[in-house]
Formats: sequence, C-alpha cells, structure tokens
Amino acid sequence: MISFIDMVTIFILSYMKINKIILLFIALFAILSCDKVENKSARESVGLKGAVKNVLSINYEAIDRFGEGDIITKKPFPYGSNLIVYDSSGNIINERDFVFKKINLSSEITHNDKGLISEYISYDNKENILSHKLYEYNDKGDITKVNYVNDGVTLYTDIRYNEYGQKIYFKKDDCTSTYKYDGNKLVEMSEKYGWCYNYVTTYIYDKANNLIEERIQKNNKIEKWKGVKTRNW
Repeated sequence: MISFIDMVTIFILSYMKINKIILLFIALFAILSCDKVENKSARESVGLKGAVKNVLSINYEAIDRFGEGDIITKKPFPYGSNLIVYDSSGNIINERDFVFKKINLSSEITHNDKGLISEYISYDNKENILSHKLYEYNDKGDITKVNYVNDGVTLYTDIRYNEYGQKIYFKKDDCTSTYKYDGNKLVEMSEKYGWCYNYVTTYIYDKANNLIEERIQKNNKIEKWKGVKTRNW
C-alpha cells in the first residue's frame, strides 16, 4: 500500500467538458535525459520540498453540473495513473504507469555520484525489458556516449564537444551529424543518413546576430530555402 503521508498537493491541470477526463497531478516528473549537471535534483525541479519519497498522480472523471463547474467524482479513471519514487538525494529511481491498478510500464534508473543517470531500464507489463541504456559523461557533465539494447540489438550514441562545450559531432546508429560554429552561432549542420542521404543546412545571420535565413541542401542540391523572421539566436 502506498502511504498518503508522502503525497503532496494535487494540481488541476485542465478543465474539460461533460464526460471528459480531468487530470489531477501531485507533481510533474522530471525529464530523465539531460546534457549537463543540474544544481537541482529531479524532486526539487518540480517544486517538491523536503524528503518526499514518492509521488502518485491519479486521473479522475469530471462531470459538469449545470454551470456549477467541474465536479470531481470519487471513482479514479482506469488510465494514466503514475507513481514516481525518489532516492534520498531526490533523484528518480523508479517510475510506474498503471492501467486498472495494474502496472503497465515501469522503469528503473541508476545515478552516478554526481546525480547523473548512469543506467536506465524500462519494462513492459510482463517485466520483459523494453530498453536498457548505459550513459557516459565528460568532466563537464555532458553526455558523450549512450549504449542501449532494444529488442536484443545493441546500438550506441556517440556525442563530441569542442573546447567551448558546443556539440560538434553526433552519431546514432547509421545517422551522423556534425556542427560548425562562428563564435556562439551555429552556422552549418551536416546530416548523413546511411549511404543514401546527405543534408547540409546553412544558417545566415544579420549584423545583429539575428538568424535571417536557412538553406538546406540534399545530396549537394538545394532542397529547401526559407527566410526566417528576425529573432535573437
């Protein structure tokens, strides 16, 4: 049984019309994949205070009673309930999604001594592994490699950075991307998909460093051109 002492304030995220669903969340889960070390833990990043151990979100059906507003019923909706479990440092270590009070999907997350995700495993409702990922980082906390297994096939992601911390190389499976910069501005991105497709996107800026134009070439031929509304890059 889950202790309600550990539950926190429920937020009403949306109001819907007759016979629609209204989601009641105790907290939003933090994004698992991050490129750099965060000062806040996953628990703190969603506004939770203190040593909260777990957060349960439950969907309830809402009924509109003749202009009185949405009235929440006591019967939980069977889909969309979610449980998040934190460790003593506030990192997410387990997530479970429920359907009719039974676990539909779940995940286990392990962190390194810096609080970064080092291993992520997801399971289906029969506890079969759906995905298994192992993460590696550089000294700045940037992800440099992800080894993962899907359906018994081992794949990897390789990411490289320049001395300024800008991503200059990204490879996932047979897709490779490289990046060129002028100061802090991205000026060219090359993308190669296997042996058949090669895209090059060039970014043009005005004197105020606003992005004003993008040019896309496919296999050395101009595929697409568009002007960009002046904005700060």
